[in-house]
Amino acid sequence: MVAPNSPALSAAGFRYMRGWEVSYLDNTQLLIYGGSCRDSQNINDIVNNVVITVDLTKSGVNGIDSGVVQANKHYAVYAIGSSNNPNVDVVAYAAANPLNPNGYAPNLYPPACILSLSFEKPELPFGYDMYRRIGFVRTDNAAPTPHFLPFVQYGVGSERRYYYTNPVLVLDGPGAIVNTQVLLEVGVGADVGVPACPPIRGEVLVQVRLSVVGDVRLQSADTSSVTGVVCAALPGADHPSSLYVPTQFATATAVAIKYAASAGDIKIHVVGFLDSLV
Repeated sequence: MVAPNSPALSAAGFRYMRGWEVSYLDNTQLLIYGGSCRDSQNINDIVNNVVITVDLTKSGVNGIDSGVVQANKHYAVYAIGSSNNPNVDVVAYAAANPLNPNGYAPNLYPPACILSLSFEKPELPFGYDMYRRIGFVRTDNAAPTPHFLPFVQYGVGSERRYYYTNPVLVLDGPGAIVNTQVLLEVGVGADVGVPACPPIRGEVLVQVRLSVVGDVRLQSADTSSVTGVVCAALPGADHPSSLYVPTQFATATAVAIKYAASAGDIKIHVVGFLDSLV
C-alpha cells in the first residue's frame, strides 16, 4: 500500500482512537458511529461524522472486501479512508460557513468501513489508501446467508468490551480435578463450530455453572504468564464472578483456557471479550 500523502490532521497522540463504535443492527447489518482515529501507519487521521451502515451481503465499500460471507467466522471491521481528498469536518464547516454550508471540496472517497477475514489488512477498494481496525464481528451458520451473532460493544477509546446476546457454550461435561484445557475457538452442543473468541491478544469473560457445590479454577493455557482465577460456585447457577481470564490470542495459536472443578459436571460459556485496538 502506498503511504497516505497527507500529514496527520490531529495531535491527539500515537495511534489514538475515538468513537467509531460498532453496533449490531440486524442479521446482516451493522451501524458504525462517527469518530476519528489514526490510520494503521500512524500517518493520517480517518474522520467520520455520520452513521455508516455496513451490510455483509454487499461487496466493497461498507460491505465485505472480497468474496461472499462465510459461516462461523470472525470478521475484522475496519474504518477506511482516502488521503487523496480532504478530510472535512462537515458539521464544523457548516457552522463556520452558514451562507454556504456545502461549499467545501467534495470527497470522492468519503470515510467508510469494510469487513475482512484478514486481521492485519483488508483488501482496500479503489481510491482508498488508509485503514484501521475498529472491531470484530462473528457470523453463524444460517442458510443461505450467514447472520451476524448479536452483540453489544462498550467503549469509545482504544479498548472495547464485547458481550454476546447469547453466550457461546464451549464446555458441557464432567468436571476435572486436574487442570484441563478447553478451546474457546469452537463451541459445542447447539453452538458447535461457532468460534467464541477472535484470535487477538486480550481478555475473555467466561461464565461457569456447576451441578454441585464446588470450586472452579480458571487460568490461561499459557500458565507461564498468567495466574489462575478461582471462584466458589453454587449448583445450578451461573457464575461470571469477574472471571476475566487473560488469554494469549494469536492467529497461529488456539485460543484456550484451563479449568479444574472440584466436583460434579461443569458448563462454561464465553460471554464476551476485551478487544484492544492497538
